[in-house]
Amino acid sequence: MFGAITLSSTVILGHTATAQVGVGGAAVTGLVGDTAPVETVPSSPVLLPTIPTVPGQAVPTTQQTAPLQTIPPTAKVTTKVTTKAGRTTTVSKKRTTTIRRKVGTSTTTTVLILDPLQTNGASSVPPIEVGAPDPGASSTGPEMQSTPSSPSTLSTPSTLPAPTSAPKGATTSTGPTTTLPASTPAELKARIEREIALAGGAPGVLVLLDGQKVADMGSTQPKLPASTQKLYVAVTALNLLGPDYRFETVVRADANVSGTVQSLTLIGAGDPSFSTTNLRSLAAAVKAAGVNSVAARLTVDDSRYDRSGTAQGWKPSFSPGESGILNAVMIDGNHRNDAVFLADPAVSNLAKFQQELTKAGVVSTGAVLSRAPAAAGTAVIASHRSEPLSSLVTTMGKKSNNTYAEMLLKEVGFASGNGGSTNGGAATVASHLAQLGVTGPLRMADGSGLSSLNRTTAASEVSLLLKADSGKQRVAFRASLPVSCVDGTMKSRLCGTPGSGVVVAKTGTIDNVAALSGYAVTTTGHKVAFAFLLNGLRSSAAGRAAIDRALLQIITYTG
Repeated sequence: MFGAITLSSTVILGHTATAQVGVGGAAVTGLVGDTAPVETVPSSPVLLPTIPTVPGQAVPTTQQTAPLQTIPPTAKVTTKVTTKAGRTTTVSKKRTTTIRRKVGTSTTTTVLILDPLQTNGASSVPPIEVGAPDPGASSTGPEMQSTPSSPSTLSTPSTLPAPTSAPKGATTSTGPTTTLPASTPAELKARIEREIALAGGAPGVLVLLDGQKVADMGSTQPKLPASTQKLYVAVTALNLLGPDYRFETVVRADANVSGTVQSLTLIGAGDPSFSTTNLRSLAAAVKAAGVNSVAARLTVDDSRYDRSGTAQGWKPSFSPGESGILNAVMIDGNHRNDAVFLADPAVSNLAKFQQELTKAGVVSTGAVLSRAPAAAGTAVIASHRSEPLSSLVTTMGKKSNNTYAEMLLKEVGFASGNGGSTNGGAATVASHLAQLGVTGPLRMADGSGLSSLNRTTAASEVSLLLKADSGKQRVAFRASLPVSCVDGTMKSRLCGTPGSGVVVAKTGTIDNVAALSGYAVTTTGHKVAFAFLLNGLRSSAAGRAAIDRALLQIITYTG
C-alpha cells in the first residue's frame, strides 16, 4: 500500500480533498491525511497496487476502477464539487481524478490529488540568494529549523519499533511513502533518490551504510553548505585547541599607588560567550584588587582579531542580525545596532565597562577612553575565563549559533599563527583537514555558513564525519550535534517516527537551501553517515521534509 486509507466510501491517497453532500444539500470540505500545504511539502507520486481498508469498513467498488491506475502524471484537472442544488465549488487545480458514488439522493465526491514527481534536469547550480534563517530564528544568531503550521501525520509500518513520543510543541515529520521498508541496497537507493527529487533543485547527497555507499547524487558537485559549514569549525577547533581550552578576558593596570592607577586596560580575548554579568564580575574583581580610581587612561585592546565586523558574502542585515558584530571584545554577542556602537564596537564596550567600574566603586571619570594596548610594565589584576571549548562548540552546534562559529574560526587562525581573521581561520581549517586526509571546503568565506560565497561537497562532509568519528575528540564532537526530537535545531524533527532520537546531525537552512549532515543508526543496527546539501529549492521547508523522508527510508531499512 502506498499512503492509502479508506474513510467510509472515500478513498484518500496523498493529499485528498473530500466533499460529502447530504440530503439537505450541505457540503463539508477539507484536507484529510497529510495536512501540510501541497505546494510546500509534496507527497511522493501515488502508486496503487492494492488499497486495503480500515478495519470494519467496506471497500467501495470504485476503488479498483481503471482511472486510478491510468491517470497520466502530467494531467492537470480543475476539480469541482456540485451540490444537489446545482452549486459548484472548485476544490483544487492540482492533478486529480474524481470518484463519484450516488446512493439515492446523496452523492459522495472524492478528489484524488496526484502530486508531481519533480526531477532536476539542471546541469549547474542555479543562482541562489542567501538570506536569513527560517522564521523563529533567534536574534542571537542561531539558525533554527521552523516547523509547519499544521503538523504532518505519518503512517508507520506496523513491523517497526514504537516511535519515541514527541516533546510538547514538536511536530511529526512527513514519513516514508511506502508501508514496507526497503530491503535491498538497490531499493533503498531508489527510494532515497525519489524522496530527494521531490524537493526539486540541485541536490548534493552521499549516504554510507556501514561504510558502503548506498546513495550518491552529485556528491562531488560544489554546493552551498548553509550551517553545516560549522562542522569544519567544530572539528578543527576541538582538535587544535582541545576541548578544555578557554578564552580569558583580562584587565591590566600599572602600579597601584594608594588605590589609584594611572592606566587600566581591558583586553579582549574573542570570547563569544562573554556577557554583561561577566563584565560586572570583572569590574568587581578590579575593585577587590585594591583599585579605587583610574587617573589618566582607560583603554581597550582588541588587537587579537581583525576589525572587519562581518564576513564576505553576507547581506548587510546579517551583522548585527544573524550574527553579532565581530570583534575581539565581545559583550552579549555584540548584538547592538545603535550608531555609536556600530562606529566603534570596542570603545563602546569599554564605555560599558566604565559604567560597571563605577557601580563597583572604581572612579574613572577623569580618564580618557581610547583603543590602545596595555602599557609596558602593567600587570594582570583581574580576569575572566570562559566555559571549556567543548561547551562553546556544543552551543555552536546544537543552537547553530553563528557568532560562536565566527569567533571560533578567528581563534583557530590566531592560535595557529595565521592571524585572528576569517581568512586566517579558513587557512588553518584547510591545513588541518589536509592533515586528516579530508578534502575541505572548496571555498570557506565564513565559519557560520551564512555567506553566499561558501562552497563545499557532500563527499567532503561525509569524509569529515568519518574522520571525526574515529578521532580523539569523537565524544566532544558528537555531543555538539543536535539529536532528532531531543534538542537543538533537531528538536522538532522526526518526532513520532522511528527516526526519533537516532539521528545526530548538523542542520543547515538559508534561503532556498536545506542541509543536514551527520550520523544515524537503522532499526536493524546499521551505522549510517550522510550529507544532504539541497540547493536551488523552491522552499527550504520542502527540502527539510524531503531529507526527513529520505532519512526514514534509511532508518527503517531491513537489508
